[in-house]
Amino acid sequence: KQLMEFYESSDFLAMKENAIIMTEENTHAEKESLIKRATGSGQVGLFTRSFGRGTDFVSRDETVAANGGIHVIQTFLSEELSEEVQIKGRTGRQGSSGSYSLVLCEKSLEKFLIIKTEIDNARSVGNFYPLLHAKRTEFFKSQYAESKKYVEYAANEHKLGEELIAALKKNNVNAVKKMLCDRNKGTELEDLSRTI
Repeated sequence: KQLMEFYESSDFLAMKENAIIMTEENTHAEKESLIKRATGSGQVGLFTRSFGRGTDFVSRDETVAANGGIHVIQTFLSEELSEEVQIKGRTGRQGSSGSYSLVLCEKSLEKFLIIKTEIDNARSVGNFYPLLHAKRTEFFKSQYAESKKYVEYAANEHKLGEELIAALKKNNVNAVKKMLCDRNKGTELEDLSRTI
């Protein structure tokens, strides 16, 4: 959605004639053709983040090679450094030269809890990228901690499910009743209530 909004914006109007867009919806044949076209002289390619990994942008255009190779502009901060490294790697494929830039919208940094004063301070002391990387690392650690909690919860739920199935297979009615009652308890209230 953001890619199409940028493509249709007045900011991109001057480059629109030389632009191609590739998203996950393109067929395999279309993708192959668009990747080849994207590496030509004067061409601008807009691609979604999924093409930052594993897509080989090889330029056979001598004009592109003479001017430093393919230039990749990443417009989002990767949640993981490994993704950023992969995107940078799209620039100089198979020994070719290339270059890379990271251009970000301040609003997109809110996800990483980076506030304007931090951005301004980091810029003034020339410490902007280290700030981005530190915040990305903090974000990843918090995401990892949440994921780890969920995995532990899911593993426990799986174990309880296996115990229920084992009790059912053994026809252990009392164990099944207890497990089902434990799993389906409502909130414990002091007062009795009656639903009609």
